[in-house]
This record gives sequence, structure tokens and C-alpha cells, in this order.
Amino acid sequence: MPTVMAASERTSWLVIGWVGACAVLVANAWQSLETVVDDAYISARYASHAASGSGLVYNAGEPAIEGYTNLLWTLWLTMAKVVGIHVHTAMVGGGLFFGCVALGFVTLLGAHLAGRPHPAVLAAPFALALDPHFAVVSTNGLETAQFIAAVTGACWVALVTPDRFRVVAGFFLGAAAAVRPEGVVVGALLVGADLWRRRTAWRDASTWRLAWPMIATWLVLQGFRLWTYGAMAPNTHAAKGARPLDALFKSHYAYVKPDLEFWVVLGILLLAAPWFGPRRPARLTVAMVALATLAISLTVNLWMPGGRLFMPAVALTVAMWAGTAAAVGPWARGGIATVLVGGALVALTGSIGTHVRRYDSVHSVLRKNGTERAAKHLRRNLPAGSWLATRDAGTLAHYVGPDVAVAELHDRALTQLHPDGAPAQVREYTPINPEVIALTVARVDKKAPKYANDRLIFRRTTEPYVYLGRVEQHYHRFYDYYVRADLELPPFPANIVVNRAGWKPPARREAPQSR
Repeated sequence: MPTVMAASERTSWLVIGWVGACAVLVANAWQSLETVVDDAYISARYASHAASGSGLVYNAGEPAIEGYTNLLWTLWLTMAKVVGIHVHTAMVGGGLFFGCVALGFVTLLGAHLAGRPHPAVLAAPFALALDPHFAVVSTNGLETAQFIAAVTGACWVALVTPDRFRVVAGFFLGAAAAVRPEGVVVGALLVGADLWRRRTAWRDASTWRLAWPMIATWLVLQGFRLWTYGAMAPNTHAAKGARPLDALFKSHYAYVKPDLEFWVVLGILLLAAPWFGPRRPARLTVAMVALATLAISLTVNLWMPGGRLFMPAVALTVAMWAGTAAAVGPWARGGIATVLVGGALVALTGSIGTHVRRYDSVHSVLRKNGTERAAKHLRRNLPAGSWLATRDAGTLAHYVGPDVAVAELHDRALTQLHPDGAPAQVREYTPINPEVIALTVARVDKKAPKYANDRLIFRRTTEPYVYLGRVEQHYHRFYDYYVRADLELPPFPANIVVNRAGWKPPARREAPQSR
């Protein structure tokens, strides 16, 4: 009985500690509650169309293109829209909710790897909650915290679920692929590792209880994708494309250089984690999943705040080491806990934390910023069915509303097709005279637009336009707005126009062949 009571008390302490870690996360994330990355609003625009009954599309009535990589997150935003929750609240609140879920799974995974629910396991959720990277990615408006919860939860359920509940665990593994596409790799690795650990024949019923519901979930997901979008993978695969390795390496190094020491320490801890503590096969499995998520993240261009695609590996690494701390003697336990929690605290209060916060502030958009207010002005005054030509597929495109079609002018537009990986064909899908054109400039006092596609679409117009002025989006990002003169739209509110330094509207000329 005393042993049972001791175990019960330890479990209670884990629950109390997890609640405390959630409170630490909220406090840590407090500075970033008002900002989200612009790309988060791409999913929000899809959600707006879904909530209005048009389906998961970017433009109603246009061919459906899967311009998001986070189906379950987009559905989360859709549900929020249906029940009337503001999109910013749904993004930030949802991120914090899933961040807390991830902290819970990290705690459970650490306890399993330790072989017992020892309070030392709490080093994992507290280290993660103190990490400034985790705080930023939990509130950046995207699915990152949801995916961290999916990856850590998948590892835990694959390792601990008894035979009679393994079917449920298999569906959980399959759902990870609906959060982000690399969830397929996570599930496949966990099932493969399960086969390897058991050293049994392929017809082992226990492993297949885990495998078949996961495969069934994948097939349903692929069926939805083919039926809705006619493609086997999200459009981001074709849009982003493969960059030359040397360019990719240079961009990755520039991305991690300001907080390189954090990522170097993480790498060392990750590589060492499987070899210390009990349950080595399980540790090897978790490390393999962590390394796979890291490797996949390095195949894309990294730029978003918080090292967001690295964070599943961070969560799994701290879980492995917290499990080690709970399984060793008191001196070693104290040293490991100090490295995890103390290191995270140093990162939070030192130069790394300063860099993470600054990087987030210059790459994210404030709630009720100039672009959001300009878009709402256009939404109130544009007739349904109008077109907006802009490079901003996120904030501006979302807030202008689902009744306005958006032609994304980015060469790598997520919302447009890229046959054979070619740049987006903006000439083909953008009307000659869209009702609104928003040109991107990099500095508040620059005259010319920054991007060639903006200049192309602006110069080929044949109708007269009215210049409404320049509006701020965020650091080094401003938009010059031009509205077709026949619409007679009222001017922007004076307090959102920073200046009128942009190009003059083009003169009217004979129209080329139109869309």
C-alpha cells in the first residue's frame, strides 16, 4: 500500500507541475499575444470560405488549390469562425491550448522513458515552457503547437498504449498527417519501430492494430485531397520547390546564426539522449522521430520566427533527458534538471531571448494594423465579385473578405498552380484591370514597388485608377493601394495612410487581350 500511495502522490505532483508549466508558458508568451505571422491568414481565408459554405478554397468559384499545409488547423479556424470567435483569438488561444497539450504529452513521455512518474520528469515541461522559441511558435498563428502536440502525443501513445486500445492509438498516429504532411513520416517511423522492437512476424496482431487505423486515416486524407484538389500533396510542395543546396545551406546558416549556441546544444543533447537511461529501444525510437522532423525541416526555406519547424525535435529531446533525470541518482538528476531548466531560463533572459523576440516583432503583424484596417475599408465598399491583385496572400487577403477574389502576385504563390515547379503565371490568372491593386514597397519612403510581378500587373492596366495612399503592414513592408476610378471608393481614413510616395496611377490606353 505505501508503494501504491507513493506512486499516486508522484502522479499528482506531475499533474500539478504540468498546470504550473502551462502557467509559465502563458506568462512567457504574454509579449507575443498581439502578433501573428502574415502567412497564418492564408489558412484563415480558407477557413472563412469553408465557414460560409464555399468549401476549403482560396477563391470561391475558382479551381480549388490546397494552398495550406495544415488541414486540422484550418478546420480549427473554421469552427472558430462558425461559432463567432475572432480569428486572432482563435489563432493565439488555439496555439496556447495546443502548447499546453504538448507540455502534457512531454510530461507523459518523459515519465514513460523514466519507467516511473518521478517529479524530476517535470524538468521537461518547464524547460519547454521557459524556452522563448516555444512561446513564440505557440502564438504565431500557425499550427506549430498543434503539430508539436501531435508528434509528442504520437510517440507516447505508440509506446504505452495496451493492445486493446491500440486501434485508437493508430487513428491518433494517422491524424498527425492531417496537421502537417510530415506527420506521415512520424507515423511510419513509429509503426516500423514497433515492429523492430517486438522482433515479430509481419502478421503480429498487436502491431497491425496500430498500423491499419493509421493507414486508413491516411487513405481518407488522400482521398479528400484528390477529390477536392486533384493532387496527392499540398500545393506548397510545388510552390516552394527544391532550392539549390548551396543556397539552402546559406539561408539556413543565416537563420540559425543569431542563436546558434542554442541549436548546437540541442543537437548534442539529441544525439546523446538515446544512450543514457532505461528503455533504450524506446529512446532510440523517439530520437529517430526527432531527427526525422529536423531533417525534413532542413529541406525548406526557413524564415519564420521561433525556429518553428525545429520545435518538435526540441520537445522530444527534453522529454528524453527528463526521463533520464528521473531514472538516475540525485546528483546526476540535479545536473540534468539544471541543464534543461537553467539552460532554457538563460535562453529566455539572455541574448537568445532578445533575438527571438526581436525577430518575431519584425516578421509578424500586429492586430488591427494598417493593412487589416485598409482591408476592412475595402471590404465595406467593394462590390461582391471584385478582384484584388496583391503579393500579400495573408492579412490583406483574409480581411478583405471571401466576396473579393484575390490574385496572389508572388512568384511562389501558395494559392496558384506551379506546373513542373515553374513560377506562378500571374499574367494568366490576374485580370487586366482588377478593381484593386496593392503594390509592395520595402521602405516607408521608397517610390518604386519592390517586386517585378507588382510592376507588371500595374503597368499593363488600361483603365484609370485612383491612388489611395501607402499603408504599413509591418517592418520593411508597406502597400500602395490603387482602386479603379469607376468604383468611386471613399478614401482611406487619414490615420492609416503613412504617405503618398508611390507611383502615380497609369494613364489609360488600349486594352490588350483580357482574361
